[in-house]
Amino acid sequence: MGLGTTGLKTLKAAQAARTTVKAPYGWKDDDPDWRTRYGRVDPADRERLLALGEERRRQRAERASMNQQKEQEKNERA
Repeated sequence: MGLGTTGLKTLKAAQAARTTVKAPYGWKDDDPDWRTRYGRVDPADRERLLALGEERRRQRAERASMNQQKEQEKNERA
């Protein structure tokens, strides 16, 4: 059963807020060094990832500005 299926079944069966379910799978026991590699950024990728992050922040700021402008125009018409 995949993670998506587990999530949907949890939503369907939940009796209250904050219902949790333990996944039937986990990290492999034969690889104790996974934590040292998890989320690690290779120095060769650092500049590329910084540029991607900066572009994402620019796009989000641009979208927020456009949404704010639309909201102001809507309020002025009302």
